Amino acid sequence: MISTVDPDARHGRKTSARGFDGYEGHVAIDPDSELITATTVTAGNVGDSAATAALLTDDIPDKREPAAVTDTDTDTEFAGDAAVGDALLAVYGDCTYGAGSVLDLLEGADAQIMCEVQPAVAPGGRYSKDAPKIDLRGRTVTCPTGHAAPDPIGPRGGRTARFGHTCTGCPLAERCTTAKTNRTISTSAAPTRRLIRRRAAIRTNGHMM
Repeated sequence: MISTVDPDARHGRKTSARGFDGYEGHVAIDPDSELITATTVTAGNVGDSAATAALLTDDIPDKREPAAVTDTDTDTEFAGDAAVGDALLAVYGDCTYGAGSVLDLLEGADAQIMCEVQPAVAPGGRYSKDAPKIDLRGRTVTCPTGHAAPDPIGPRGGRTARFGHTCTGCPLAERCTTAKTNRTISTSAAPTRRLIRRRAAIRTNGHMM
Protein backbone atom coordinates (compact mmCIF):
# COMPACT_ATOMS: atom_id res chain seq x y z
CA MET A 1 0.00 0.00 0.00
CA ILE A 2 1.51 3.30 -1.07
CA SER A 3 -1.17 5.67 0.25
CA THR A 4 -3.27 5.71 3.40
CA VAL A 5 -5.95 7.79 1.68
CA ASP A 6 -5.98 5.86 -1.61
CA PRO A 7 -5.45 2.21 -0.63
CA ASP A 8 -5.98 0.86 -4.18
CA ALA A 9 -3.10 2.83 -5.69
CA ARG A 10 0.10 0.92 -6.49
CA HIS A 11 3.63 1.43 -7.73
CA GLY A 12 3.91 0.94 -11.48
CA ARG A 13 6.84 0.80 -13.85
CA LYS A 14 7.14 1.45 -17.57
CA THR A 15 10.87 0.75 -17.78
CA SER A 16 13.63 -0.08 -15.31
CA ALA A 17 14.34 3.66 -15.04
CA ARG A 18 10.80 5.02 -15.25
CA GLY A 19 8.28 4.42 -12.52
CA PHE A 20 5.01 5.98 -11.41
CA ASP A 21 2.49 5.78 -8.60
CA GLY A 22 -1.24 5.32 -8.91
CA TYR A 23 -3.18 3.80 -11.78
CA GLU A 24 -3.10 3.02 -15.48
CA GLY A 25 -5.82 3.99 -17.91
CA HIS A 26 -6.65 1.66 -20.81
CA VAL A 27 -8.49 2.69 -23.95
CA ALA A 28 -10.13 0.73 -26.76
CA ILE A 29 -10.31 2.41 -30.15
CA ASP A 30 -12.06 1.66 -33.43
CA PRO A 31 -9.34 2.35 -36.03
CA ASP A 32 -11.68 3.41 -38.82
CA SER A 33 -13.73 5.97 -36.93
CA GLU A 34 -10.99 6.65 -34.36
CA LEU A 35 -13.72 6.66 -31.72
CA ILE A 36 -13.04 5.45 -28.20
CA THR A 37 -15.30 2.44 -27.61
CA ALA A 38 -14.28 1.35 -24.11
CA THR A 39 -12.15 2.43 -21.17
CA THR A 40 -11.05 0.89 -17.91
CA VAL A 41 -8.61 1.59 -15.10
CA THR A 42 -6.28 -0.76 -13.23
CA ALA A 43 -3.81 -0.34 -10.40
CA GLY A 44 -0.35 0.71 -11.47
CA ASN A 45 1.18 -2.72 -10.84
CA VAL A 46 -1.28 -4.60 -13.09
CA GLY A 47 -0.08 -5.65 -16.53
CA ASP A 48 -1.76 -4.12 -19.57
CA SER A 49 -2.96 -7.50 -20.84
CA ALA A 50 -5.14 -7.91 -17.74
CA ALA A 51 -7.40 -5.13 -19.02
CA THR A 52 -8.14 -6.79 -22.37
CA ALA A 53 -11.26 -8.69 -21.30
CA ALA A 54 -12.84 -5.56 -19.83
CA LEU A 55 -12.14 -3.56 -22.98
CA LEU A 56 -13.62 -6.23 -25.25
CA THR A 57 -16.68 -7.05 -23.15
CA ASP A 58 -19.08 -5.66 -25.76
CA ASP A 59 -17.25 -7.41 -28.63
CA ILE A 60 -16.83 -10.90 -27.23
CA PRO A 61 -20.19 -12.65 -26.78
CA ASP A 62 -20.99 -14.35 -23.51
CA LYS A 63 -20.93 -18.09 -24.24
CA ARG A 64 -23.83 -18.53 -21.84
CA GLU A 65 -26.07 -16.24 -23.88
CA PRO A 66 -27.26 -16.37 -27.52
CA ALA A 67 -24.65 -14.86 -29.82
CA ALA A 68 -25.24 -11.19 -30.57
CA VAL A 69 -23.96 -9.27 -33.58
CA THR A 70 -21.60 -6.45 -32.70
CA ASP A 71 -21.00 -3.45 -34.90
CA THR A 72 -17.57 -2.40 -33.68
CA ASP A 73 -14.24 -3.95 -33.00
CA THR A 74 -11.88 -2.60 -30.41
CA ASP A 75 -8.27 -2.50 -29.45
CA THR A 76 -6.37 -1.34 -26.36
CA GLU A 77 -3.78 1.03 -27.59
CA PHE A 78 -4.66 -1.25 -30.45
CA ALA A 79 -7.28 -1.39 -33.18
CA GLY A 80 -9.57 -3.83 -34.96
CA ASP A 81 -11.94 -4.03 -37.89
CA ALA A 82 -15.71 -4.01 -37.53
CA ALA A 83 -17.21 -7.36 -36.56
CA VAL A 84 -20.50 -7.38 -38.47
CA GLY A 85 -22.50 -10.44 -39.45
CA ASP A 86 -20.13 -13.30 -40.24
CA ALA A 87 -16.99 -11.13 -40.16
CA LEU A 88 -14.39 -12.02 -37.57
CA LEU A 89 -13.54 -9.76 -34.69
CA ALA A 90 -9.98 -8.63 -35.40
CA VAL A 91 -7.77 -7.48 -32.54
CA TYR A 92 -4.46 -5.71 -33.04
CA GLY A 93 -1.84 -5.06 -30.39
CA ASP A 94 1.82 -5.09 -29.47
CA CYS A 95 3.42 -7.92 -27.54
CA THR A 96 1.94 -6.64 -24.27
CA TYR A 97 -1.37 -7.98 -25.55
CA GLY A 98 0.16 -11.15 -26.99
CA ALA A 99 0.29 -12.85 -23.60
CA GLY A 100 -0.96 -16.41 -23.38
CA SER A 101 -4.02 -15.42 -21.34
CA VAL A 102 -5.10 -12.93 -24.03
CA LEU A 103 -4.56 -15.46 -26.82
CA ASP A 104 -6.70 -17.88 -24.83
CA LEU A 105 -9.47 -15.27 -24.54
CA LEU A 106 -9.38 -14.35 -28.24
CA GLU A 107 -9.19 -17.92 -29.49
CA GLY A 108 -12.19 -18.78 -27.34
CA ALA A 109 -14.08 -15.93 -29.03
CA ASP A 110 -13.00 -17.09 -32.53
CA ALA A 111 -11.34 -13.71 -33.03
CA GLN A 112 -8.76 -12.91 -35.68
CA ILE A 113 -5.62 -12.45 -33.59
CA MET A 114 -3.35 -9.75 -35.00
CA CYS A 115 -1.32 -9.20 -31.84
CA GLU A 116 2.40 -9.53 -31.53
CA VAL A 117 3.47 -12.21 -29.08
CA GLN A 118 5.85 -11.93 -26.19
CA PRO A 119 9.32 -13.06 -27.29
CA ALA A 120 10.72 -16.20 -25.76
CA VAL A 121 13.65 -15.43 -23.47
CA ALA A 122 16.25 -17.46 -21.62
CA PRO A 123 18.81 -16.38 -19.00
CA GLY A 124 22.38 -15.79 -20.03
CA GLY A 125 21.59 -15.65 -23.74
CA ARG A 126 20.98 -19.39 -23.89
CA TYR A 127 18.56 -21.11 -26.23
CA SER A 128 14.99 -20.06 -25.54
CA LYS A 129 11.92 -22.23 -25.92
CA ASP A 130 11.71 -21.09 -29.55
CA ALA A 131 14.97 -22.86 -30.47
CA PRO A 132 13.67 -26.45 -30.27
CA LYS A 133 11.00 -27.67 -32.67
CA ILE A 134 7.89 -28.34 -30.62
CA ASP A 135 5.36 -30.71 -32.18
CA LEU A 136 2.24 -30.32 -30.07
CA ARG A 137 0.25 -32.83 -32.09
CA GLY A 138 2.99 -35.47 -32.20
CA ARG A 139 4.01 -34.73 -28.59
CA THR A 140 7.72 -34.45 -29.28
CA VAL A 141 10.32 -31.73 -28.83
CA THR A 142 13.41 -31.70 -31.05
CA CYS A 143 16.47 -29.73 -29.94
CA PRO A 144 18.75 -27.72 -32.28
CA THR A 145 21.09 -30.72 -32.68
CA GLY A 146 18.25 -32.97 -33.84
CA HIS A 147 17.69 -34.99 -30.67
CA ALA A 148 13.99 -35.62 -30.05
CA ALA A 149 12.41 -36.11 -26.64
CA PRO A 150 8.86 -37.32 -25.99
CA ASP A 151 6.44 -34.78 -24.55
CA PRO A 152 4.10 -37.09 -22.63
CA ILE A 153 1.05 -36.15 -20.62
CA GLY A 154 1.85 -36.65 -16.95
CA PRO A 155 -0.43 -38.07 -14.25
CA ARG A 156 -1.68 -34.58 -13.39
CA GLY A 157 -2.16 -33.48 -16.98
CA GLY A 158 1.15 -31.62 -17.30
CA ARG A 159 3.44 -32.04 -20.29
CA THR A 160 7.23 -31.85 -20.02
CA ALA A 161 9.87 -33.03 -22.48
CA ARG A 162 13.04 -34.25 -20.74
CA PHE A 163 16.24 -34.67 -22.73
CA GLY A 164 18.18 -36.32 -19.92
CA HIS A 165 21.31 -38.21 -21.01
CA THR A 166 21.07 -36.94 -24.62
CA CYS A 167 22.49 -33.62 -23.38
CA THR A 168 25.65 -35.29 -22.02
CA GLY A 169 28.55 -34.45 -24.27
CA CYS A 170 26.45 -32.27 -26.54
CA PRO A 171 28.58 -29.46 -28.04
CA LEU A 172 25.68 -27.03 -27.56
CA ALA A 173 24.91 -27.97 -23.96
CA GLU A 174 26.47 -24.84 -22.45
CA ARG A 175 24.31 -22.68 -24.70
CA CYS A 176 21.20 -24.62 -23.75
CA THR A 177 21.08 -25.22 -20.00
CA THR A 178 22.98 -25.22 -16.72
CA ALA A 179 20.61 -27.69 -15.04
CA LYS A 180 22.27 -30.76 -13.54
CA THR A 181 19.44 -32.93 -14.86
CA ASN A 182 19.89 -31.39 -18.35
CA ARG A 183 17.29 -29.57 -20.42
CA THR A 184 13.57 -29.87 -19.81
CA ILE A 185 10.86 -27.99 -21.73
CA SER A 186 7.32 -27.61 -20.44
CA THR A 187 4.44 -27.33 -22.91
CA SER A 188 1.67 -28.09 -20.45
CA ALA A 189 -0.26 -24.87 -19.95
CA ALA A 190 -2.87 -23.90 -22.55
CA PRO A 191 -1.57 -20.29 -22.80
CA THR A 192 1.94 -21.68 -23.39
CA ARG A 193 0.71 -23.83 -26.26
CA ARG A 194 -1.07 -20.82 -27.75
CA LEU A 195 2.15 -18.79 -27.59
CA ILE A 196 4.02 -21.61 -29.31
CA ARG A 197 1.46 -21.78 -32.11
CA ARG A 198 1.37 -18.00 -32.52
CA ARG A 199 5.15 -17.71 -32.74
CA ALA A 200 5.22 -20.51 -35.30
CA ALA A 201 2.54 -18.75 -37.37
CA ILE A 202 4.50 -15.49 -37.37
CA ARG A 203 7.68 -17.32 -38.43
CA THR A 204 5.74 -18.96 -41.27
CA ASN A 205 3.63 -16.04 -42.44
CA GLY A 206 5.82 -13.12 -41.49
CA HIS A 207 5.04 -10.06 -39.39
CA MET A 208 1.24 -9.72 -39.17
CA MET A 209 0.84 -6.26 -37.67
